[in-house]
Amino acid sequence: MTHRLLVFLSVLFLFRGVAHAAYIDPGTGSMVLQAAIAGIAAAALAIRTYWHRIQLLYSKKDSSDSEDS
Repeated sequence: MTHRLLVFLSVLFLFRGVAHAAYIDPGTGSMVLQAAIAGIAAAALAIRTYWHRIQLLYSKKDSSDSEDS
C-alpha cells in the first residue's frame, strides 16, 4: 500500500502541468486601492483648481452661440 502511494505521488509530481495563476497579496491590493483613491483626489483637486476656467470656457461657448442667431 505504501509503495503504491509513493509511486502515485512521484508520478503526480513528475507530470504536473504549468499553472498560469496570478497571486495578488494584500499589499498589492492595498497599493492598487491607494493609487485609485489618489487618482480620484488628484482629479477632484484639478477640477477644483481650474473650475473658474472651465466655467469661462463653457460660458464663452454659450454666449457665442446666442450672438450668432
